[in-house]
Amino acid sequence: MKTRASMHGFIEVPRQNNLVRIRRSALLCHGGLSFMDSLFWCSRRHRAGCWSLRRERRNGTVRDVFEVVAGAWRRTFSATGVSMAAKSNPVELGSQAPNFELPDGEGRPARLRDLAGSAGTLVIFICNHCPYVLHMRDALQRYALDYASRGIRVIGINPNDPVAYPQETPEHIAEVARHLAFPYLVDSDQKVALAYNAACTPDSYLYDGKLRLYYHGQFDATRPGGASATGADLRAATDRLLAGSAPGAAGAASIGCSIKWKPGNAPKQ
Repeated sequence: MKTRASMHGFIEVPRQNNLVRIRRSALLCHGGLSFMDSLFWCSRRHRAGCWSLRRERRNGTVRDVFEVVAGAWRRTFSATGVSMAAKSNPVELGSQAPNFELPDGEGRPARLRDLAGSAGTLVIFICNHCPYVLHMRDALQRYALDYASRGIRVIGINPNDPVAYPQETPEHIAEVARHLAFPYLVDSDQKVALAYNAACTPDSYLYDGKLRLYYHGQFDATRPGGASATGADLRAATDRLLAGSAPGAAGAASIGCSIKWKPGNAPKQ
């Protein structure tokens, strides 16, 4: 299948007399697309996809909008051979959590030691625009609420470059944080993401009460455009931690959008 760049700044992908257009800037994000900009146009022969997009725009439901975007996005990447997802790096279980002090979106400082839970702490790298994060954010909220009374605390950290991705500015982070049950911090110089060897959003690190890594892996096996997120893998690991079980084998790698590194910050492969 051939692709070509149009003069209007889109990638055009012919598919059996249909045409899907994706903003070229979104293709260059390698998974960091913004919802309303990504699926720009589809032919009338994409009846189900177009109907779903129109319906969810009226309802204002971001998740369902992405279910439409995801189909065209996956088809486009399949056609072009570009990879849209990154996966988490291996991290040794039992390793100590790197300490940090970061501000929230309104500039108030917060320290890991002050935020950690008595029984365990989930440090999770997330962002505002990644479809993988938006897919699981409601389920992450439920996780935080369900386990708070059992001594588990959640700390969200946004490591993305806000210059290249304006959705990730502290102002936007503060707005998102108003709807979360856990602190959402800004890693402006990306040193914390580097210290944790984080690679993608979401990237989950579950620590025990002494801040030793107990689980590092996927939130669950669901993906955008499919079944709703449940957090099954993380919940199972948390239940084992609370039951006093030793850490098991490393979990399946997290899959998400690559962290949007500032120039010169990206780890060497």
